This record gives sequence, structure tokens and C-alpha cells, in this order.
Amino acid sequence: MAVIGSTLYAGLQGTAAGDGEMWACDLAATCTTTAGWTFRGGDATGAGGQSWNNTTFEAVWSMAVRGANLYVGLGSSAGDAEVWTCDTGSSCTQTVGWTKLGGDAVNSSWANSTYEEVTALTWYRGELYAGLGASTGDAELWKWNGTNWGSAAVAGDGLNGSWTDVLYERIKSMVTYNGDLIVSLGDGTGEGEVWRYNTSTWSRIGGDGANSGWTNIVERIGTMAVYRGRLYAGTGLSANSDATIWAYGGNTLLESATVGQDTSWHHIAVTYDGSEITLFIDGTEDASVATTATMSDTVHPLLLGTHAGSTVAGRAPSSFAGMLDEVRISSIARSSFNTTPYTNTRVAIQPSAAVRLSGVDFWETFSATEVPNGGTITYRLSDDGGTNWKYWDGAAWTTSSGFTQANDVATVNANIQTFPVTEDGFIWQAVFLGDGDQLVSLDEVIMESTSDLAVPTAPSSLTALDQSGGLVSLTTNTWYPYTAPSFSWSGASDAGSGIAGYYVYFGTDNTADPQTAGTFQVANTFVPSGLTSGTTYYLRVRARDNAQNVSSIYAAFIYRLDSTGPQNPTGVTVAPTGYSSTNDFTFFWTNTASDAASSVAGYQYQVGASVNPGSWSSTIVTTSVNLPGAAYQTGENLFHLRTLDNAGNVSSVNVQVAFYYSGTGPTAPENADVSPASNSVNSFAFSWDPPTSYSGDVDDLTYCYTINTLPSEITCSFTSAGATSLAAGSFATQVGTNTFYVVAKNDDSVGGAINYGAYDSVTFTANTSAPGIPLNVEIADVSVKSTNSWKIALSWEPPSSGASSVQDYEIYRSTDGTNYTEAASTTGIAFVDTGLLQQTYYYKIRACDNVHNCGSFSTAVELMPTGRFTSAAELSTEPKVSLITTRSATISWGTDRTSDSKIQYGKSARSYFSEEPSNSDQLTDHEIKLSNLSPGTRYYFKAKWTDEDGNTGVSTEDSFETLPAPTVTDPQAKTVGLSSVVLEFTAEDANSVKIYYGTTASFGSVKEIATSTTKTTYNVTLDNLLDGTKYFYKVNTLDSEDEEYDGSTLSFETLPRPKISNVRIQQVRGSAQTVMLVSWSTNTETSTIVTYYPEGRPEESRDEVNAKLIKGEHRVMVRNLLPQTPYVLVVRGRDKAGNEAESDPQRFTTATDTRPPQVIDVNIEGTVSAQVNDDAEAQAEAQLVVSWSTDEQSTSQVEYGEGTGSTYAQKTQEDGNLITNHTVIISGLTPSKVYHLRIISRDKAGNVGNSVDTVAITPKATANALDLVITSLRSILGQ
Repeated sequence: MAVIGSTLYAGLQGTAAGDGEMWACDLAATCTTTAGWTFRGGDATGAGGQSWNNTTFEAVWSMAVRGANLYVGLGSSAGDAEVWTCDTGSSCTQTVGWTKLGGDAVNSSWANSTYEEVTALTWYRGELYAGLGASTGDAELWKWNGTNWGSAAVAGDGLNGSWTDVLYERIKSMVTYNGDLIVSLGDGTGEGEVWRYNTSTWSRIGGDGANSGWTNIVERIGTMAVYRGRLYAGTGLSANSDATIWAYGGNTLLESATVGQDTSWHHIAVTYDGSEITLFIDGTEDASVATTATMSDTVHPLLLGTHAGSTVAGRAPSSFAGMLDEVRISSIARSSFNTTPYTNTRVAIQPSAAVRLSGVDFWETFSATEVPNGGTITYRLSDDGGTNWKYWDGAAWTTSSGFTQANDVATVNANIQTFPVTEDGFIWQAVFLGDGDQLVSLDEVIMESTSDLAVPTAPSSLTALDQSGGLVSLTTNTWYPYTAPSFSWSGASDAGSGIAGYYVYFGTDNTADPQTAGTFQVANTFVPSGLTSGTTYYLRVRARDNAQNVSSIYAAFIYRLDSTGPQNPTGVTVAPTGYSSTNDFTFFWTNTASDAASSVAGYQYQVGASVNPGSWSSTIVTTSVNLPGAAYQTGENLFHLRTLDNAGNVSSVNVQVAFYYSGTGPTAPENADVSPASNSVNSFAFSWDPPTSYSGDVDDLTYCYTINTLPSEITCSFTSAGATSLAAGSFATQVGTNTFYVVAKNDDSVGGAINYGAYDSVTFTANTSAPGIPLNVEIADVSVKSTNSWKIALSWEPPSSGASSVQDYEIYRSTDGTNYTEAASTTGIAFVDTGLLQQTYYYKIRACDNVHNCGSFSTAVELMPTGRFTSAAELSTEPKVSLITTRSATISWGTDRTSDSKIQYGKSARSYFSEEPSNSDQLTDHEIKLSNLSPGTRYYFKAKWTDEDGNTGVSTEDSFETLPAPTVTDPQAKTVGLSSVVLEFTAEDANSVKIYYGTTASFGSVKEIATSTTKTTYNVTLDNLLDGTKYFYKVNTLDSEDEEYDGSTLSFETLPRPKISNVRIQQVRGSAQTVMLVSWSTNTETSTIVTYYPEGRPEESRDEVNAKLIKGEHRVMVRNLLPQTPYVLVVRGRDKAGNEAESDPQRFTTATDTRPPQVIDVNIEGTVSAQVNDDAEAQAEAQLVVSWSTDEQSTSQVEYGEGTGSTYAQKTQEDGNLITNHTVIISGLTPSKVYHLRIISRDKAGNVGNSVDTVAITPKATANALDLVITSLRSILGQ
């Protein structure tokens, strides 16, 4: 419903197409069930100003009011959601004045195929909001801005943080509270929510427990209203006991204590001192309230005398019925305000933002429409968005220091063409000055300009140099070391106002807009500064013309700066090291050079005592270089290396390494000689003369000598420095002719050069006799078997002849007794041959003198090395117990060589069973499995092993504990049904369980399930049971070896199948409505459900439900039945498991309604009003307002008469609406007169109820002030 003026508009809701109608009745006139109503909407064509058609719409769901305009929301079926409007201030009938505002995509609204209902309408901040819905996800909010609906919802589907689109069906109600739009939702479980909108975002303030409100069982928030500073919400839909009213907020409310205000002007003031708000009327305190309230910090505007929207559905936004003037707010205490209506000081106004930020060639004119009313208006202008203001000082536009430095409109206009055109556009400021009584106003300001809207072309070419005026041209996206490169560009042009300059960006963002990220300059050159090495920079340019138009972006150049030199390798080496007689050197360095920016490009090198800048080599990229002829002098030389990066930087320091060149060696010694030249014993002496050419001092020369081999670095033996002879010694290495060679070598201080080819030599002869045969050769096996070290020992005696000349003995070895090779030589008379294999070896020995003149071999001896173990094998892996179960365990260990395997074990430490499980196989990895153990028992054991040579090893004692026997705890029947039960139990250490069950203790059925060995609770369902039957069961556990452990025998009883019996129906006498008492019995606890309906009309069925579970007798009172009507009734009930029992249909007929309605709570109030007669005279007329209640729905009528008595001369027109709360107004009565009356209420069956006779006196008429004045004047004038 909605009210406009005194007219009530009612929208009807039906179930069939065409039921959606709107009626109106003037409450100031007659408005009853049979009179005063006018059909205003529905059953029309929907075209040409007619209201909606009569074939579609089932219901009028919502109404909203703004001024004289009425807005109606329709719907019920898909595509019916529409909004219609009509101006009630003009013609607004069923066929005239209506306009379709929304729906069917009209005015960019929602489509016609989705939404069923417009369930809520309200005006908020000058815009109409429509709440849609009916199906899941349809709860959406649309906004009419006065022109269109915007083609999209503003809430729902998660928009702006609102509710999602997968749950909510309807928007049920909308009101305004504290400037926010409040929306309620719902229709399904958990959907009853309230949301708040502050013009930008949504937040939920009610539902699901928010703000200590209702829980999520509430389906719907059906209505809302704001009353005395609080928001009230009505909840509920189903039988969840959710028909409740909740309150939110608690604004402080201050209202006048004065009842009734006249229509004169009054001064209203409100003060707040931090603890109390006080209301003053005409300077006198009227009311106050203690509070600690604070002013709201809100995004909403301050409204006086009105609200942002409706506070109750169907009403227009509340407005103060009067006028407000001179509203003032002060943050300090005041004794008075200004006495004039306007200020007498200068005040300024200006637009909120600058205009014409671009596109202006020059300003042309400045004009204004002023209404100064005796005051003045002057102006200041700004070209920087209002940061600084300018005025014309007579010669130029100058910064204004205050309101006094401003110009009149003529001065501004005369000089406006010289006002600067900038990218910040133009903004004006008007300065008003009046005397306080003058209303100075400004209607408009007009600024005209010549436009240039053409965008200039961007630069098209660029020159990049190493520095300003530099000679090195740069290539884009290349590394350079220059810290101040120079850039210049060309190609920009503008056909209009001309190029003013350029926005230049030089930075690290390759997407930057120079207009916002760069700076503006006039010149077409740019030299950056303060650059950071290792950074890539982007030069981006936009041309700007004098009208602030900007070209596209010119991506001019990518500059990569690396101004830091690279780091050298960590070290440089040379080969050969030390002095070299060959002038050929190779230099090496590690690949550790680095550069943080452009990376390493390569290396340059040079040799020399110091670095010559012009002598660096070309760049190489390898980490070594070979330089034949590198040495520039004999002795120490220097190699220098530096690193280059890709930007051309070189390392700040060089690395170097010294290398040494010895030059060529001395010439050959001269006059080499031997003494004697021939000898029967090996004893010879040698001498020679120094070379003729050498380096250094002759006494520092050393000499290399060799016998029977040419001198070389490997074969040389050296004399001491300066020695030119060798004393007699055993120099011959063979029988017969030998040759002695000698070579001179420079001292190391001069490079130590030696030329092995520059030698002198002399020959000599050794004529010696060979020794005899070694005697008594013996052979022995000395192998170490434990390490597989196979060895043979040989020993002998010296030969009987030539023993003194023996230099050494040669041992020859064979593996076949035929083919021998020399195995070793020794100066002693024993030898151990090692590293052998297990096979037969043959040996023979001969003696040799110091010129290797050898005698005959000894007799051959032979032997195969075998060895023997003398101790037990060592443990390679300690004994470890694994695979422990309740009844077995496996023990494994390792030995460093093969042995057999045994375990001795028992239940006590150091006390073992006589039986030792064993394995005779010779192994290094041992494993014995122990079986037939006891669960949960600790065992002690030792591992034993014996090798092939009978050596036995024993481990230290260790222990283990078998797994405990599996257990079951807390077995119980958790959920018992008619034919099934859920058994719950906790199993631990079990691999599976078997559940035995049956109707006797012998069971008969079994169910097995796999379980985890960890402690776990299981729920197992047993199906196909008999209802109402006792069952026995036990839960047995099985371990990993399928050993079964018995559980305890327990029992449970299945639920009996619920049954209904002895249904009885009795009518309750003496009640206001037709009431039947229904009773019945159940065999088990069930809920109570009675379904009933008039016979033949099941669509009118109703339910009486009591969820409490009751066993035995159930009783239900069925109320509000139709009298004399046959009914069908069915009794049902569900047990705690959800099993339902249902009775057969019960048929009964209600009795005739013969009881009249009872009249109670009679109340009579009298009022007096003035009525003007035909002579234009005011006469007083009284009326009585009679209200009462009845205990059943009935009609309303009052019979009455003057005075007292039992007869009634008059009666009011009967109101045929059947209601329980009645009000009748008896008009046209005489003031101050006695009347008696009696109430008549008739129920639907025609039974009449009366009240007792009641006497009332109408109020006395009182003259108002105007009547008294007129009466006095008439008396004075003799009238």
C-alpha cells in the first residue's frame, strides 16, 4: 500500500493472471468495504497511457511515492517484473496517465525473460531503486536515474561487494537509515539478511549472526521500518520460531516537549556540550537528553527537514511541512549570529575544477551575467588549476595576493587575449562584496576562445652523441660509458597554433608517458645527468602545441650506461715456470673476470718492464695466450693483462706475472780423461777442463755426467759448483767398454741454462769375473688370508765363489715353470714377493757384480699361496631386528667375510633357550627369522657366526619386543535403525576385525573389514536386520599373521517400526472457532503431524506440527475449521531416525456454528470539530470513535440513541469486513450531550454478538481565539 495526501492506494496480489490490480480510496471521505474505492490500475491494454494488461500480471508487489507520483512494481511469473508510474496530481485512472518505466529492457532496464517480480521499490537520494526476484540468483537491485536504468544491476551477483548470485531469490524490503540505503533479502533457509549501501559499497549488517543478530535459520526479512532513531526488521517465514522483530542502531533522539506548534516563524537552536543535547525554541530551553553521541563521519550530504529516502515502505521520503531559513552551524559557543542576512565582507566562489585543459589557441572574450543588487563582483583568473591567482595590474597579468587584487568583468575582457594558455587550463574566481543587506549573485560566466584541436605530429628523427658537441654517434640499445650523452630530435610539426615544446621522459620505464612522467621543455635537445651505471634508460618524447594538444609518443632511443670498468681475473700464471732456456711462454688466467652491467667483452695484454698505453694487444676472448719470443731480456720479464667490457671500459688496474728466460747454455767442457783406461775391478776416476763459453762465474759452473747414456734432464748426475773431476769409484755399468759423458751448466742465479747437446766424453773398459750360484734356496707361504694378501717369502745363502764381488741378486719368477721374467733384485739374501694370486709360482735366483756380470741361476723352487684365518670374521653390520609382529621377528647382520649364521635367544637377559635357529650357508649377509613368539613380550638375543677355519664370533646382547596383541575398545551401537545399525569401536594394532552378530549368542553372521594398526575409530553398518529385535555381537581382532583374538559379547535392539493406532476425533464445544481435538497412540517416540483439508479440496490442506518426540498418546487441537464441512484428516509421525508412520485417511464433518462472537475491550473517545453552515457560520459538531475486539472474525456496527434507555433510534452502516479489531466513527452528534450505544458484531454463520449498553457524553465545544475576537467585536458594534 501507499498514501499520497489523503488517498490510500492498495495493490492486490492474486494467484491467477490478471489478479494484479490497484485500487484507491480517499480516507478523508467515505472508505468502507462497499463504498469509496476506485479501480485505478490493471485489466487494461498497457498502451497509450493505459495501465498494465489484464492477461499477465498476478500481483502488485510494491509501491513507492515521490511527490504526487506513484510507482508500482508488478509480477509473479517469468518476464512479469515491471515498474509502472502515474502522476496522481493529474489524471491517473485505469486507462489514463500510466507509463511503463522498467522491464522488458525498457529504458535500458532488465530483460523480459528472467525476472518474475519487482518485490520492493524506494526512492533514495533522488533516484528510484527497484528490487527484483523470485528465483534463486534473481535478487538484484536496479537504479533509475531519472533517464534510464543503466543496462545493469547495481547490486546482487557480488557487485560492489554485495550478495552473491547463487543463493538469494528476493529483495523483500528497502528503507533509508542514517543516510544509507538498507535492503532486506530472503526466501530460503539462511537467506534472511539485511545489507547496507553507502552509495559506493555494500556490507551485511544482519543475518548469519552479524552484529549479534539472528542466525542463519531465518529465511526472510519481510519488512523494515525506522522508528525513533532505530532500524527495525521483521523476520520469519516457516515454523523455525523465526517470527521476530529485531532492532539495530540507536541514534540519539531529541524531540520537543511542546505539544502543537503554531504557524509563525520560530527560532530553533540545538546545542551539544559533549554530554547533553539541548533544544531551544525562541531562546527558551524546551527539551534535552543526556548522551555521549558524536557527529557521524559520513559520505552522505547533510539533510535538514527531509530524509535521503523513505523510512517506511510505501511512503514518500519524510519532509518538514514548513519552511527553513538562515540555517547555521557553529563549532563554538555563540551568544548571537549576524543580524544581516548576508555577509558584508568579500567572499569568493569558483568552479570545482579548471576547464579547457587543451585545445585552446588563445582566449577571446570574457563575460558574465551579474546581479549585484548594489554590490560589486570582481574576478581573478588562474592558469595553474587554482594554485595561484592572477589579476590585470594595468600592464600584465600578475599574481594576486588577495581578494582586493581583482578586476571587474570589463577589465578582464579587455585583456583576456593575453592571458596565458597552459596545460592546466582555465579557472575563474568571482569575489562578491555587499553591505550585508545586498544579495549579490552571479548567474553565469562565459569564456570564449579560439580552438586548435589538431594534434601535432611527433618527432621522427634523432641524433645521439657521446656528449654535447661530441663526435661519437651512438646506436640505440647499445652499452656506452658516456655519463652525459646528448640527444636532439626533429620532425615535429603543427599546422595550427604551432609547436610550444616537448614532454621529455628519460628513465627506466619503457611504457612511461612523457606527459605525466616526464618534464616539459621548449628546446629539442636533451642531455641527461645523474645517471647510474648498469642501468637501461628510455628516451620518450611527445610534442605539444600552443593549444596544449599533445602528439603521440616518440620512442626515441634506448640508452644503456656502463661507466664502471670490469673486474680482472683473480690470477695469471705462466708456463714454463722458473727459468726457461726456450723463449716460448704460455700465459693462463682464470675465467673469473666480471662486469655487473654490459658483461666482459675480452682481454688485452702486453710484455715489458712497464705498461705502454699504446702497446696493448687486440682483444682476445680466450683465457690463455702463447707468445713465442715473449722474453725481451735474459732473466726476469713481465706480462701485463687487462679486461674490457662491452661498453669499452677497461679494468682500473692491470694484473701481471713475471717469467724468466735463461738464454742458451755453456759450450762443451774440454779434455775429458779417465784413469785407468782399463781395469779388472770396477774403479775409475775422471777429469775435464771448463768450457770456453758460459754465463756467470766459472767457479759457479756445475757439471752433469752420465755413464753409457747421453746427458738429459732425466739421466744427469751433477757435481758440486766449480768441480772439474770425479774421484775413483764404481762407475762402470757393464762388462767391457763404457762411455763417460760430461756437460756444463750455468749457475741458477743467471738462469741455470744447460745445453745437453754440448758435451765431452771418454771411454773406459771394465774386465771383471761373474759370481757363483746362490746356495740353499728356501720358499715359504706368508699370505694374510683375512685380507686376501697373497705373499711368498724366498731366502738363500751367498755363492761359495766370488761372494765378495756380488753387487745384487736377481730373482726371476714363472707361472708355468718354463718362461721366467725378472721379478725383482735385492742386495740382501731374502725377498718377499707380494701382490700375488692364488696359483703356483716358480722362482730361481742369480748373483751379479757391480758391472752386471751375472753368474748361473739356482735350482727352481715352487709354491701356491693359500694362507689361513686365525680369528673370527668381524661384524660389518650390527645385528638389527626388523619385521617385528606379534609372533615373529627377523634378525639380520653382516660380517666382513663368509661365515654361517646362528641366533641364541630367550626371555631373560643372558639366559637363552637351548635351541639356536641357524643357517649353515657361508654368507656375509646373515638373516634368521624367529617364529612362534609371544605377543607383547621382550626377548634377548645374540648373533653367532663361524668361518670356514672354525673361528666363531658372537655379538653383544640386544633385545626387542614383539607387537602387542590387537585390541578393541568402546564398542557400541552408535546409530540404531529399523533394519540397520551403525556399530562404533576403536581398534589398535589390528590388521583387520571380524564382527560376529546374530539374534542369539551363537551369532550366525560375520562381517570383516580391514583396519589400520594405528589407533582408529570405525563406524560399520550392519544391514538387513529385523526391526524391533535384539541382536548379539562381538568384535574380534586379527593381527598381521591372521591370529584371531576374541572380543566381548554385547547386544543392541533395532528400532520398532513406528505405528499409529486408535485415532480419535472430537469437536471442542464452546470455542469461538470450530475446533477439533485429534488424539492417537504410537508404539514408539515420534513427532506429531496432522494434515487436514476440506474434502475434495486437497490444495487447501494445512499442517499442525509438533517436533517433540512422544511415545504413547498424542493430542492436537485443529482450529479455524469451517462449520458444517466434511474434512479429510491424516495423522503422521516420524521417529528419531526419520522413519514415518501414517494413518488411514479419517473423515469427519464439523458441526454448525451457533456461537455468537464475544465483544471485549470496548473503548469510546469523543472529539469536537467546527463545521460551516449555509450562512457561513461555524458550528461545533461532535463525534464518538468506538473501538472493540471480538474473539472471532465478524462485522462492525453500532446502534445508538440520545440519553439512556434500551431503545436505539439510529445505527451506523454495517462494515461487512470480517475482522477481529473494530473501529466505527459516529459523526454528527451534539457536543456535551448524553448518548447510549450498543455494539453489534455478526460472524460468518450469522450469529450476532452484542455488547452491554454503554453511556457516553460527547465533549464540550470550546471557542477558539478567532471566535472570541469576532464575538467581542460584534458586541462592541452592537451586532
